[in-house]
Order: sequence, then structure tokens, then C-alpha cells
Amino acid sequence: MKNFSKVLGIIAVAIIGFSMVSCSMIGGDKGGGFSAPGAKGFKAIPNFEGTFVGDEAEALALFTAVLTDFAGILDAGYEEAFKAANGKYEHELQDTSKPSYSYSVKINDTTKLKEKTGVDSTIKGSVTASASTNATSLNAYLYLTEKDGYTYQSSDSTKLTYEVKGLSDRVAGYKVAGIVTVDGKNSDKKQIKTAETTTVSKKWTENTKGTLKVTIALSVSNGTKGAKFRYSYATTSTGAERKSTSKFQTVDSNLEVADNSNKAIYTIQDIYVSLPF
Repeated sequence: MKNFSKVLGIIAVAIIGFSMVSCSMIGGDKGGGFSAPGAKGFKAIPNFEGTFVGDEAEALALFTAVLTDFAGILDAGYEEAFKAANGKYEHELQDTSKPSYSYSVKINDTTKLKEKTGVDSTIKGSVTASASTNATSLNAYLYLTEKDGYTYQSSDSTKLTYEVKGLSDRVAGYKVAGIVTVDGKNSDKKQIKTAETTTVSKKWTENTKGTLKVTIALSVSNGTKGAKFRYSYATTSTGAERKSTSKFQTVDSNLEVADNSNKAIYTIQDIYVSLPF
């Protein structure tokens, strides 16, 4: 039961080494048979404070320094915005003591993310998710003894836009503003044909499918130096356990770095960044 709306993990994965295909254009890059989405333009995000960074290394260091904390702020805002829209936190709707759950929530938040960033901020979009089993409960299928004929299926879909419209100082030592979009879908279907015993090998089928697209447009400053950044990422995966086949494909853009005139000064290729998790 993956939850693509957890932005903290998504942005980390988007930067942490899935640069299997390096593309030359930030807007709708093509590679590997599908395209990465185009990030918002530099004009759409506020200007940074201070002078422009001195080189590519300084730019990359500035970009990666804020990702984890900034993503955590977005995620915290999302959790509260979800509750405000629905009356419950998302994890409260994922009741695995029952054989199924399902929900669909539209989010049009103008207050909860603002409380986390301290500046005008919004979250807009929708989230849907469902899971079901023919076992007595989802817990029984997921964690207890498997039985012949057990089935399980789940799906979720997330389409959200986070916009921090002013420079937020909630990332210690930095001021950050920008727009992050997340568009993901996932499905999983499983069936246990024969449960494993001391004398019988387990037989089952499983089919999975997932897509994820992330765009990041940020304005970042450490008080003296700053820059604007654009980056986008997409991945698609399919799997069939019975056939022992799986496909995973990724495409990402280069990291484009601009000054306050919105002119791209640097284009950093083959991003591979280790984030402190």
C-alpha cells in the first residue's frame, strides 16, 4: 500500500541517483520511450536573496542542502491539509483491521501549509486510495498465516501541487520558495493459490504497475548566495511475479540553474546526490 503523497520520500528518490537517462531539456524531456514532465518556469517563483552562486558546485550544494527539510515541511502541511479536507488524517482512513478501505479526497488548502512555512502557501489537488482482500481483514492477509485462495488488491492515485509563494525561513539557515508537483499512480494485485507449508512450496501470482512524475522549481538562498532551480523526474514500473518479469524505467532532466533575471546560467547533468536519511 504505497502512498505517493508522502512528498518527503518522493523528492529524495527523485534526486538520489535515478539518473539512468540524462536529458538535455528541462521542459518535457524525452528518453527511454516516455517523458519527464516540465517544471514550472523561473518567472513563476520568487527571486532569491543575495548574489548569484559562484559556480556549479556551489549551486548543487545549495540545492541539495534544503531538499530534505523543505520536503518535510511540505509533507507536514499535506498531512494537516488532508485532515482539514476530510476530518481525519490519512493513516486513520487506512484501517487494516477491516477487509477493505477506500477514500477520495480533494484538497484546496490555503492555511495549513502556510502555518508550516510562515508565508503565503497552498496545496491543491486530489488523493484517492483503496485496498481490499477476501481474508477476514487486511491485517490477516498482510501479517498472519497465509491460506489457499487469499487475494489482495490495492491502488492509489495522487495529483498535488505545492506552492510556497514567498521566501520561507523555516529551513534553518536558508530561505526557500517554489513549486513542487507530484503525480503518481500505483496498483498491486496478488493471489495465493497454494499457501506454503513444511511440505508444499508457495504458489502465487502478483501483478504490479506504477508511475510517478515529480517537478521541482525552487528559489534558494543562504543569506549571501542564492539561485533558482528547475528539475523534473519520471518513472514507470510493471511487474508480474508469476512470469518472473519486471520492468523499471526512469527519465530525469538536467538541473537548470538561473539568476534573478530568470536566465539559465548553469545546466548540471547526471545528478547523483546522497541525502541524509
